[in-house]
Amino acid sequence: MTRQLQPGIYAPTQVFYHESTQDLDISTIEKHAVRLARAGISGIVTNGSNGEAVYLTTQERLQVTRITRNALDIAGFANPCRESISIRTL
Repeated sequence: MTRQLQPGIYAPTQVFYHESTQDLDISTIEKHAVRLARAGISGIVTNGSNGEAVYLTTQERLQVTRITRNALDIAGFANPCRESISIRTL
């Protein structure tokens, strides 16, 4: 059975960093994803808004998607696409 994407706006989201360490700012990534979902965005595209993906390691890119998906699940926005489901298990 094929699952279609929910109609609406899909927003790219940027990656946030701690200024002093340049490590991922997990709390801000989580809050931003939930804020977008509560504002009515149909979907979030991680690692793609400002070209930051090329500066992240593979593990960091996966971590950003996991952080985002987990924050949305906890906030009650559990309608993941197949790819974010598979990334959770990597």
